[in-house]
Amino acid sequence: MNTANPPHLRPAWVPWLVFGLGLSAWSVVHLGTGYRLFFRYSLEPYLEAFRIAVAIAGLGCCCVAPFLTEWSLRRKWGALCAALLLYAIDLFISTFVWRKVFQMIKASIA
Repeated sequence: MNTANPPHLRPAWVPWLVFGLGLSAWSVVHLGTGYRLFFRYSLEPYLEAFRIAVAIAGLGCCCVAPFLTEWSLRRKWGALCAALLLYAIDLFISTFVWRKVFQMIKASIA
């Protein structure tokens, strides 16, 4: 039996994977926005529901990730606050970056 890694403990990379998926949700949301802007398909109600669902799922992943660790409860709550702050920062940074990318694409098309 492997005593170095007991089977009841989760691997250390699982919470980081869940947190990374949560942070990548805003990129998917902005890709959906770009899809709507540049291809002009009439999928607006479905695309809006998709973007809202992805943003909520991303927030959920960021909130759940600290509780998948083996940390103490106090540290988990602190990590939750940090995760929510990083999620908000990611919102602003990804919005700025994707807005610049969309402007560059529009300028190259026109």
